Amino acid sequence: MNRILAIEPGDAARADEVREQKSRRRAPRWSLSDLPWLSSVRLPWGQHLHLLNISSSGMLVESSVRLAPGSQTSFKIRGPGLDLLVRGRVIRSRVAKVDSQGIKYEAAAAFDQPVDMLKAPEEAPADFTTQLAELVATIEAHAERGTSPAALRAEFEAGVLELIMAREVRLRDEPVVENDGRESVYFTIPTSDGSPAVLQVTYNANDRPSAEDFEVLTAAANVAGRVLPLTGTTTHTHVRPQLSVIHGTTLRLVGEGPSRELQIA
Repeated sequence: MNRILAIEPGDAARADEVREQKSRRRAPRWSLSDLPWLSSVRLPWGQHLHLLNISSSGMLVESSVRLAPGSQTSFKIRGPGLDLLVRGRVIRSRVAKVDSQGIKYEAAAAFDQPVDMLKAPEEAPADFTTQLAELVATIEAHAERGTSPAALRAEFEAGVLELIMAREVRLRDEPVVENDGRESVYFTIPTSDGSPAVLQVTYNANDRPSAEDFEVLTAAANVAGRVLPLTGTTTHTHVRPQLSVIHGTTLRLVGEGPSRELQIA
């Protein structure tokens, strides 16, 4: 059954639980230039993958082959004195570009187990709050140049999606269920005029938001209120099937250290 989990702003209990974990940091992400020792990333049969960014929990790659969302595979990560075979699950895949050389696909994968052998650069990448602030500034700058609201909205959605391990991110006036087995979580966006708006995030079937995703998305929903006057939301006027919306659901951060997860009761 398709479900949508509602997250309302100002939920003190859930917000307090997240604030208690401030000492925890999201796994930093590095580009290939940050890790000069890393020489290649390949699929088991030898297919080369162009690395866009990587962290201990997953990576974003570009390839001439499409990796099906939800599929399991292994990744060969190699460098001088290092030969790792990492199991992972493809979270999302999209066409990145089409040119005379063919189609290039962009895919995000989550590792089954954390990879702690990545060498950190001298300066750690910016945390997600800084990245969200930079994203908002970019949206505002592009709006001044006359970029259309639809393009600005797509840019914001793509920017948030890069920070989490989910299938899709959308700014909408109301949550929508796709009836294809996927589950969604939506965060109510605080707006100055009280107009309805949500940040809806869709996961593959059987996937759920991690504690890290929840923290990022809570912050993203708050800053989304700043860009809504520029982007608007996707408005749905069609008759939707009956939704199973879960209100008042309890979310708890469970566990310690790297094994911590978001429990939805």
